[in-house]
Amino acid sequence: MAEWNRSTRGFPPEALPPDLLAALQAHIEYFNLGAILEEAQQCIETTSVKKKGGTRAVVTAVLTPRWLAWVIRDDKGGLSALSVPLDQATVTDYAATPSYRLIPDEGVVVDGMLTGMVGLQGNARTVHILMLGEEPAARRFKQSLFEAVQALKK
Repeated sequence: MAEWNRSTRGFPPEALPPDLLAALQAHIEYFNLGAILEEAQQCIETTSVKKKGGTRAVVTAVLTPRWLAWVIRDDKGGLSALSVPLDQATVTDYAATPSYRLIPDEGVVVDGMLTGMVGLQGNARTVHILMLGEEPAARRFKQSLFEAVQALKK
């Protein structure tokens, strides 16, 4: 049984809230990633609330043809931005992982050189689980993410 209640909504890239846009822009500038948000195709926001204790986290993800970027807002309002170039990433449906048997949930596992983690982890590949709700917006985002990664691997 999932430990979290999750809901995902989609919205157009131009509706990205100003504080999240600022966090992404700071991340992009810090890592010199260029104008990646200009190619944004889809945005989603997943709100996760822990069933016991009520801890809340909100993750907003932006998909471009070459990048996946996201901002995590913790329950205290702190923002952390991460990104990964899709040509250097492997993306797996969380339901296809061994962890799913222990903790059933929805999402994707992103394995790659996460730019937001470089300073913390050196140049090693890292794994991040981007949890999603079960709404149509989450399914569309997941499918588009798989397609974007596949297109770059050809």
